[in-house]
Amino acid sequence: MNSDDRINALFDRLDQWRHLPTYQLERRADIFFSLYLKGVLEKELEVDLLDEIIPEFPLKKDLVGPELKKNLSVKVDYVLFSRDLEVAYFVELKTDRRLRSRSQDDDLAHARDKRFRKLLQGVVDIGSASKDSHKYYRLFHDLAQLGFLTLPLG
Repeated sequence: MNSDDRINALFDRLDQWRHLPTYQLERRADIFFSLYLKGVLEKELEVDLLDEIIPEFPLKKDLVGPELKKNLSVKVDYVLFSRDLEVAYFVELKTDRRLRSRSQDDDLAHARDKRFRKLLQGVVDIGSASKDSHKYYRLFHDLAQLGFLTLPLG
């Protein structure tokens, strides 16, 4: 079995298992969907995107929602960037329509209305206060590689 056959078999298995009780497809499938995400978005949006995909991108709650809890976040499944870095695309993957929530839609609408630099400052604030600062440093590194941040932060 070649690699394309294995990937197709994997997607067939995911499709079969998603109908089982308590099977959480999104938690298991996101890495596989990410292989095709850039191409699908480029075709659908008619835009050239960078290869970089950042999963579980944190958005500071007090910037996108009604909650004023400092240094807490909501996560967007993926963020991708236009080749010219002028546009950030936030993508939520839903494998079941029932998993879509109004509050998540509202958070994304608020994020869309903000400049990415402001949202980025929120990420820096969260990372600076986080117990998992080493993971945020990795995110900061990736964002610096794209030209959004300069390290060390200060």
